[in-house]
Amino acid sequence: MKNLIIVSLLLGLFACKTAEEHLQKFHEKGGTIEPTIVTVHDTIPGKDGKDSIVVRLVEIPCPPPIPPKTRWEVRFDNKRFKDSLKHVRKTYSDSLDYQVKVLKLEKSALEDSLDAAVKMNKQNQRTERTVTRQENKKGGLFWVGFIIGSLIM
Repeated sequence: MKNLIIVSLLLGLFACKTAEEHLQKFHEKGGTIEPTIVTVHDTIPGKDGKDSIVVRLVEIPCPPPIPPKTRWEVRFDNKRFKDSLKHVRKTYSDSLDYQVKVLKLEKSALEDSLDAAVKMNKQNQRTERTVTRQENKKGGLFWVGFIIGSLIM
């Protein structure tokens, strides 16, 4: 029973043919793929108001059939594409990492200079407030005038 199963599996595997083998067998038996010929009717307007019909044969070339890829070929192509994509990503990631570091350094330098400017601005505002307070202080004459005015009332 085991031998029968093994023999039938082997026969099944050897009986399968690829698309190229089928096409080769087609050509060996005398088969040809001919271009398709199409008849086109064109109308050309004439000078005296009458249209003339022109018949011409146009030959459309038929490209040779391309057999589909096997699943192994597709897998190999996909793997090769992914590998090349990884290589390109690694190549560009190095330069991108460098650019990111440079931009972070520039950003930190700008933030530091902005913080220093804000601190200077706050100090200037404080000095302006103290000057304004000192200008607005009411002197002793105000109080003397206030007391004399209240007594007169």
